[in-house]
Amino acid sequence: MLDAPGLCPFCQQRPAQIWRDAALFNCKPCAQTALRTQAALQQVAHWVRDRITQLTGHHFQAGSITVNLVEITRFQNHFGPDTGGQAQSWLEVHPEGTTIYRESAIWLPYGLPVAHAIWTLAHELGHVLAAQRRLQFTDQMQEEGFCQALAYAVSEHSQNTLMPEIRQREWSRSDTLYGLSLRQEFTRLKQLGWPNYLNQFQSQEGQT
Repeated sequence: MLDAPGLCPFCQQRPAQIWRDAALFNCKPCAQTALRTQAALQQVAHWVRDRITQLTGHHFQAGSITVNLVEITRFQNHFGPDTGGQAQSWLEVHPEGTTIYRESAIWLPYGLPVAHAIWTLAHELGHVLAAQRRLQFTDQMQEEGFCQALAYAVSEHSQNTLMPEIRQREWSRSDTLYGLSLRQEFTRLKQLGWPNYLNQFQSQEGQT
């Protein structure tokens, strides 16, 4: 918990207050849909996975992904103060060189509003999708742009009242890794359509 009132750690626009419990330090709009239980997080994650499957045609491997809420101070201490979410995928490389996907885990901070969770889960599931399909990117910027473009596409289907400000914030980011890459990759996605867009990252190994 912060020592003094400041801006909401999620929207970073409105004053934060303590809501419902001492670990929930949000502005009022963000607090109204704050995720506080694993069950609530699972429901949002299920919705996001379904939207990704509808958009991309990719079905995530059953039981291969866990999503977890972490107390916000512990989350920031472990992953960094500017991290909205974190994903990790584990792969096995067999002696003959074949890469086998195993599982993934995603961590989100406790109290994350639903709209922010939708964006963050879609972005992190982009990394999982890339691992499962063994997509090949030229560099980190292209992979982050792919995940940002996926999140932007998924967020179009959300009716959450906070989503427009998140979409505007992400689209107008001035940084190269997440802002410029989003605009470049989403523009390419709209030009190519999902099948052709994904195929450009597909290695020969991933096509087998």
